[in-house]
Amino acid sequence: MNFVRSILWVKKEAIMARKKHTAEQTIGKLREADVLQSQGISMEEILRQLCISDATHYKWRKEYGGLRIDQAKPLRIYSFLKSINSR
Repeated sequence: MNFVRSILWVKKEAIMARKKHTAEQTIGKLREADVLQSQGISMEEILRQLCISDATHYKWRKEYGGLRIDQAKPLRIYSFLKSINSR
């Protein structure tokens, strides 16, 4: 029984360690990365400051590239409707 508790604890920690960012937060971080890059800071340092990985940055760049924060809500609604229609 103790073994089962430890597995559940490990799974809970793994789930809780994962961070989710809203579309608005993601766009804000991409904008901040652009500003820091224009100041001449290296991409490695920018990613370290924003606490995101290289792969996450490029995935976000592909998905949210030139969006403004006010455009994020319609995108979220579109993604929600798309997921409902795929069921």
